[in-house]
Amino acid sequence: SVNYIDQIREQGFEISYLNIGGGLGIDYYHAGAVLPTPRDLIDTVRELVLSRDLNLIIEPGRSLIANTCCLVNHVTGVKTNGTKNFIVIDGSMAELIRPSLYDA
Repeated sequence: SVNYIDQIREQGFEISYLNIGGGLGIDYYHAGAVLPTPRDLIDTVRELVLSRDLNLIIEPGRSLIANTCCLVNHVTGVKTNGTKNFIVIDGSMAELIRPSLYDA
């Protein structure tokens, strides 16, 4: 809070950073829950950070990456049916099963 930061500074301590940590949730079940975004969190403390010349630290973590994935494969061949070309890779749905099972 503003008063807490001011009280600490009045005692001679320099506060340069405001670390509001992480813990932003996500709607894992796509139930339509409205959860704060990193932008919402920043907007909440923007005036405090600017007025007190603080550096803001935020750890948005899973709220940014929970619904992402990456699958890297090697192309092992190319097939054609005469009109379309298809690549053959060394991976399958088994390596990335979550999206197909429960829309993860």
